[in-house]
Amino acid sequence: MKSHTLTRLAFSKNEAAEQIGVSLAAIDKLIADREIRTFTVGRRRLISAAALADFITAREAAEQGAA
Repeated sequence: MKSHTLTRLAFSKNEAAEQIGVSLAAIDKLIADREIRTFTVGRRRLISAAALADFITAREAAEQGAA
């Protein structure tokens, strides 16, 4: 019997904050500063796993460039 594991594709703001280890206030600021992309489904604002990965990649590149 095969087991199917689903990979999470999108997160709420609280879940995204937990995923990358920052506060909800930090996520709100990153969204306001347009550093993390979001989208809506109905009235829910979500952050894709890809947007989180892109944010981390950009931050890592910026820090490597500044070193």
